[in-house]
Amino acid sequence: MKITEQKIPWLVITAVLLFAIQAYPLTKEESDTIVSEAESLMKKLKLDRELSQFIPCDIFTPAVLDVNRARNLLDNRKYDDAAYYGTAAAVRLMTARIAAQARLARHQRLTIMSEQRALKKESVPDVTRGAVFQKKGDVFRSQLYDWQLFISSKYHIVYKLKPEAGVRLDRIIAVLQAYPDCSMKIVGHTENQDCGGCSRNKAEIVAKYFYEKKISPSRIEIIGLGNKEVIETHLGYRRVSRVEFIISGIR
Repeated sequence: MKITEQKIPWLVITAVLLFAIQAYPLTKEESDTIVSEAESLMKKLKLDRELSQFIPCDIFTPAVLDVNRARNLLDNRKYDDAAYYGTAAAVRLMTARIAAQARLARHQRLTIMSEQRALKKESVPDVTRGAVFQKKGDVFRSQLYDWQLFISSKYHIVYKLKPEAGVRLDRIIAVLQAYPDCSMKIVGHTENQDCGGCSRNKAEIVAKYFYEKKISPSRIEIIGLGNKEVIETHLGYRRVSRVEFIISGIR
């Protein structure tokens, strides 16, 4: 079944909410519960590392405004109005999460399809095609997203390699073994601000795997670029958390 993003008919929802609130005036406690739930939904969505880059701004931004407005109304003892905006925000936030999940699923599906197409290209040596490298100038480039490499939970990524990450990295190792005179840069990129040298830390974790596979550290340069570079994705140019591999010296 194809997942599509659909906008909620906000005028209908608004009318229903207004009728309900006018018919059943709410207490401070009831209104506070509604507003707090909307605030919780907003916080959880913002902190969801897997979904954050796929959140539709045209839905999320009005939801944030509604949450802030609801809290302000609650502080001013306008409980019915606060409940109205809190409920509207909650509906928007739930819709934003569903849309972000659909975008993530589509992104992952298209990434796999892109890899499969790259494997069929004949413009680069066979061994580099196995690792999904693309020739750009005098170097060969490949990249793996964080979700392909690292263990993740709902709200954060643990920078420890997934068991299945080895399969992808072993393809790159095969290139280095086939071309013993080539060298490689491992470049870490982050979606957000590079707190604590996160991008370099990712590159170092990946490099350690290469060292364990008997690839000499003298052939590898580790770089952390933070969120300085954007890439073209299926959703346009974006800052994406990933690790890039740049091989030079292949003849």
